[in-house]
Amino acid sequence: MQDMQKMFEAFSNGLADSRKGYHLLLGQLITKLENTPSETRVRFSHGPFAPGCLFSYRGYYTDLAFEVSTDLTRTAGGLLAECHEALGKEFTGYKGGDYVARTDTPLWASDWGSVSGVGIIHVVDENDALVLLTKVID
Repeated sequence: MQDMQKMFEAFSNGLADSRKGYHLLLGQLITKLENTPSETRVRFSHGPFAPGCLFSYRGYYTDLAFEVSTDLTRTAGGLLAECHEALGKEFTGYKGGDYVARTDTPLWASDWGSVSGVGIIHVVDENDALVLLTKVID
């Protein structure tokens, strides 16, 4: 049984490494937020949505997802505080297991329990907001 778990973890880690090539990572977001005025609004590029709370993404438990929120008052300062708090913290996967958030953790936008999230691929300054660019990833 332990060999099977090790094999699963190795496979999962390999998939995570490939996602790191095209996803925005938690550490990259933190760096951008640290260099953004704290009162700057943050939103997603798709729809009138903003990042809500962080949780383990159901599609890949080792990754993190921001809840898709309609509260457009989210600021860079508030998001930065939540991202700093997430570093080193254990997040429980949808069906169990604990996963530690690190600077190289890929980010998604998703509703809790959904496997149909969109990947967060970049972050840009746009007018008076910080925009998390998203893309549907098959």
